[in-house]
Amino acid sequence: MFKQHITYFIFLLGILLFNIFIYLLPIACNYNDDFSIMYSVFGAVCHQIDSRSFHLFGGKLPVCFRCQGIYLAALISTLLYPFLKSFFKNYESPSVLLLLVPVLLMITDILLELTAVYKYISLVKFVTGFSLGFVLPFFILPGLKNFFEEIHINKLQNEYK
Repeated sequence: MFKQHITYFIFLLGILLFNIFIYLLPIACNYNDDFSIMYSVFGAVCHQIDSRSFHLFGGKLPVCFRCQGIYLAALISTLLYPFLKSFFKNYESPSVLLLLVPVLLMITDILLELTAVYKYISLVKFVTGFSLGFVLPFFILPGLKNFFEEIHINKLQNEYK
């Protein structure tokens, strides 16, 4: 069997590096403008509107409020995952309802803004993103574990053929 804690640590390292990069990019651009090309990498997943992004040390973070909430919450819940999920004993995805609640919050926020019930509120965007990001690792980690386990089992089966 593929060791599930390996999957956890690989994911944790990835989300940690991703978050570190988000916060270091504006600082790095202050020292060398060549780093600004990296904003295009984040532009593939985020609109990066200046007024809808936090700024750090005079530079804009490469993601908007909502995306920052998603990535930061994913890091926090990944760090808490072993304590919240009995990680080494139970490695199954929760009910999809857990994912549905933050998605509905996000959709509601978008609809309220589009219908002009209220204008853009950065804290609301961050919180709705945070709520989604917090539950995502509880779905991603079991999926990754099953994926790597399947690859490992197939590899072992091919070795014994």
